[in-house]
Amino acid sequence: MYTTVVHSRYCSNCYREALALVWEMEGRNCLFDLPAYRVVIKVFVALNDLSRAVRYFSKMKEAGFSPGFDIYMDVIKIYAIHGRIGNCKEVCKEAEVAGFKMEEQMRSMLMNI
Repeated sequence: MYTTVVHSRYCSNCYREALALVWEMEGRNCLFDLPAYRVVIKVFVALNDLSRAVRYFSKMKEAGFSPGFDIYMDVIKIYAIHGRIGNCKEVCKEAEVAGFKMEEQMRSMLMNI
């Protein structure tokens, strides 16, 4: 249920309200599933919070979930916004190893930076 409400707040651009729900989930020791990680990472990207986005990306992988293409793109996006091009390239390679074909524009943009 929390995931649905967080997603609703995200879609309404109420990122701070979504963030409060994430902290409530953490406080209640709720287990995150893949959809929860997906929307929480999107919230942190929308808030331009690199450290938390990356931390939840790592926690998601540690929990045994495989990121989807959209999650990889969100992480690449926030790294790019913060000028972390090396990290962008690293996540691109990880996504390709996972079987995702990175968009040629994204790849060429990263290679030119």
